[in-house]
Amino acid sequence: MEKMKALYEKVAKDSKLQEQFIETMKDAEKVAEDAVIEKLMVFAKEAGYDVTPDEIQAFLKALSEKQKKELSDSELDMVAGGKMPSAYRNIKFY
Repeated sequence: MEKMKALYEKVAKDSKLQEQFIETMKDAEKVAEDAVIEKLMVFAKEAGYDVTPDEIQAFLKALSEKQKKELSDSELDMVAGGKMPSAYRNIKFY
C-alpha cells in the first residue's frame, strides 16, 4: 500500500497527473469495479508505480474510511466558525 500512498502524493502535487487521473476515471461509476482497478493499474504503471489489484483496493478502502471519519483543519474551521472559503465570499446564494 506504500506505493499507492506515494502515487497519491505524486498525483496531488502534479497537475498533469491529476488531469490524466481524471481522464482515467472518467465514467468509472458506469463500469465494473474490476475494470476500474484495471484502469488504475495502467495509470499507476504509466506514472512509474507497479501496484497490484489488492494494493489498490486496500488503499481505496483506507482512504474512504479516513474520509468518513476525519475532517481537515479547514473543514473544521468552516463548520465551527461558519466560515466560507474566500473564493466563495462574493457569491450570492439567493
